[in-house]
Amino acid sequence: MRVLVVDDSRTLSKIAGRLLASEGLESVTAADPGSALRRLTSQSPAVIVVDLELPGIDTIDLARRLHEAAPDTPLVAVSTVEDDRHRLEESGVAVAGMVTDRYDYTQLVPAVWNAVVGSRQS
Repeated sequence: MRVLVVDDSRTLSKIAGRLLASEGLESVTAADPGSALRRLTSQSPAVIVVDLELPGIDTIDLARRLHEAAPDTPLVAVSTVEDDRHRLEESGVAVAGMVTDRYDYTQLVPAVWNAVVGSRQS
């Protein structure tokens, strides 16, 4: 199963990739909106993980665009700002999970698996 990880940090993307791989998940990464949308289309991930604290871009808009491009693909948001979940939902983006500390990797895998399970039950 493939997971698209959208994060501008190569280090964090690699760590996330290793963690997901240890659970039998394949990750593809994107560091900016254009590559995220291209990989979403070309890789057909089962889950999207997007860092909502990317510098210099409107990440709520990015999440909305990803959701519009793949409305059945669950989205896990990474943000230290709790209000971001509400902002996403107000933008029409269903949030399948939240990771509230981008450095606490113990939250990532459960959030991804919960998103997968939740999408299968829908």
